[in-house]
Amino acid sequence: MISMDKQYRTRLGHHVRVLCVDRVNDSYPVVALITMFNGEEDTEIFTENGSMYDDGSPNDMDLVEYDARSELINDQLILVRDYDQDAWVLRHFAFIKNGKLHCWAKGQSSAIAIFSTPDDDPNRTTVWEQWKPYSPTAA
Repeated sequence: MISMDKQYRTRLGHHVRVLCVDRVNDSYPVVALITMFNGEEDTEIFTENGSMYDDGSPNDMDLVEYDARSELINDQLILVRDYDQDAWVLRHFAFIKNGKLHCWAKGQSSAIAIFSTPDDDPNRTTVWEQWKPYSPTAA
């Protein structure tokens, strides 16, 4: 079921901005803006499950849940913390495993961590609950 608190893309990778999920329409209650490859937004309607067609047949414009973490690359600098009240700390992204975001431990990059800790060392990476992109120009 499409939700206002999640991010989506089309199967083709178009950015999606969900406007509402409660449109008064039995077949197509979801209204979204789709950013086309030319940069313009088109308004589209979808079933409650994000299908373009109410018979459920697959379409390249169907909505799929998007996880921004999927675009992170090894050693990319990101800001992480566990709780809202914690300060953000700068870390090097390592990988996603079982839905959890791992960064190389102690602020290390992969080049240091790989050579300084054994492969099976559980402390080679640290799991973090929250993350956001790092920008060296942000104040």
